[in-house]
Parts: sequence; C-alpha cells; structure tokens
Amino acid sequence: MTGRVLLNASGLKVSKPGVEVTTTGPGGLQFSSDWSAFGEYSSGSYGVGWTPGSGETGRHDGSISFGKTFATKPAVWFYLQSSGGLVPIGNAAGFSLSGSDGTGTPPRTFGVIAQVTTTGIIVTGYYDKKTSGWPAPSITFNYRVFEYNI
Repeated sequence: MTGRVLLNASGLKVSKPGVEVTTTGPGGLQFSSDWSAFGEYSSGSYGVGWTPGSGETGRHDGSISFGKTFATKPAVWFYLQSSGGLVPIGNAAGFSLSGSDGTGTPPRTFGVIAQVTTTGIIVTGYYDKKTSGWPAPSITFNYRVFEYNI
C-alpha cells in the first residue's frame, strides 16, 4: 500500500492515488503546503494568422509558450471580447471554435482548435472561403493562465 499523506516539519503533502508521497516529485502531488496560492501566471491575446492553401482554403499552425513547464496542465481561461463584454469560449483543456458566415454558395466555414499542454497552447485552424474575393476570417482570442496550486 502506498503512503499518500506526509506531515512533518517541512509541511503537508498529499500524493495522487497510487503514488508514494515520500518518493514522488511535484507532478505526483495533489497538494503541497510548499505551493503558493492559486493565482494568474500570465495572460495575453492571440491572433490567428492564416497560411493560404490551394484555391480558397487556408490553415493555421501555431503555439503560445508558457515560458516554463508545469507539473500538470495549468488552468486556462479562453475568451473573446465582444460589445457585450467577455464571452468565455473554453477552459483548462482548450477550446474548439467553428462556424459559418452564411454567405456564398456554399457558405464560408472556419474552425480553430486550442489545446493546453504543460508547456503551452497549441493552436490549429482552417478556413474555406468557398468563393473568391472573400477575406479570410479574422479571429483573435484572449487567454489567462493560472498556476493551479491548491
């Protein structure tokens, strides 16, 4: 049986189920009194820039670096700015945003996917304008990264 709780002069540590608390590193812990309080680590905005494909299509492949490696995926809040305020579009795992503007025959479509990792956010996307002369969609999202130290 694994020991999951350690209380000594250095503080309190609780390991993840099945992980020995006396031998694990920070990634194997659910709680450590060494950790600071939950707080914002970084924030910013990200504009999706398109690489034209064949015909009226395009792709996006990019990333946002956290500048460090977290022991586990950090909590991230994704949102768009609108005239009505902030519109949440995703959480710690990431988001998938897709749509159509309803114009053209058939209508233009787009999609953007963001995936959170321990080192950053991977962003991919596509668009299909269907008809020439239409601009590629302009998509900028905002994000806030939190240190998940319970």
